[in-house]
Amino acid sequence: PVPPGPKKQLVSVDGAIIPLLHGQWGEVKTLVIGDIQNPVEEKGEWVVHSTHLSYVSRMMNCDLFRWSVLGETHRRGVEKAEQVAAVTDGADWEQGFIDFHRPDAVRILDFAHAAERVGQIGQSIWGEGTAESTSWFEAQAHCLKHEGPAKVLAELRALKERYPEKVILAENLAYLEKREGMLQYPKYQAEGLPI
Repeated sequence: PVPPGPKKQLVSVDGAIIPLLHGQWGEVKTLVIGDIQNPVEEKGEWVVHSTHLSYVSRMMNCDLFRWSVLGETHRRGVEKAEQVAAVTDGADWEQGFIDFHRPDAVRILDFAHAAERVGQIGQSIWGEGTAESTSWFEAQAHCLKHEGPAKVLAELRALKERYPEKVILAENLAYLEKREGMLQYPKYQAEGLPI
C-alpha cells in the first residue's frame, strides 16, 4: 500500500546538461521531493521552506525517467499527499511528468525563471545593467510576486506593440503567456506554497 504522504508536499523536476567523455554531452534529469513547512518571515517577506528532501537523478529520456522514479514517489507518499505543489521551470516534459504522477498538483513556474524572462525583456529594450532597465525590472518583479501576472503581462504586451522588432521580447512574452496559470504567486503564497 502507498504510505500516507504529508499534508503539503513539494515535487520538482529539472534537467541539467553535463559533459561526458570525448566531447559528448548528456542530460541528467533530477526529481526532488520535500515536505512543505509553514511560511516564516525572513527579511520582511514570507517564505516557504521544504524539509526532508530526497533526490533521484538519472541520465535517460523523460518517458523512462517518469517510470524510473516510481519507487521514490511511492516511498514518499506522493500519491496520497493531501496537496502537491509542482514547482518547475515550465518545460513541457516536466508538465508531462507531473501529469503522470500527480495531475492534480498545483503547478507553479518557479519565480526565478519568470523573473529572469521579465528581466531579459527589460535588458533588450534599455540595455543590460542600465538604471532604467534595473528600475523597470524591480517594479515588474515586485508586481508579479505581490499582485500576480495580469498587470505585468499587460505591460509586456504594450512593449511588444512599441518594439515589434525585439525578438527576445516576443519570445519571452509568449513563454510567460503560455504559463500564465502558473504565475499566480500571491495565491500560492496565501496558500503557504513555495514559489
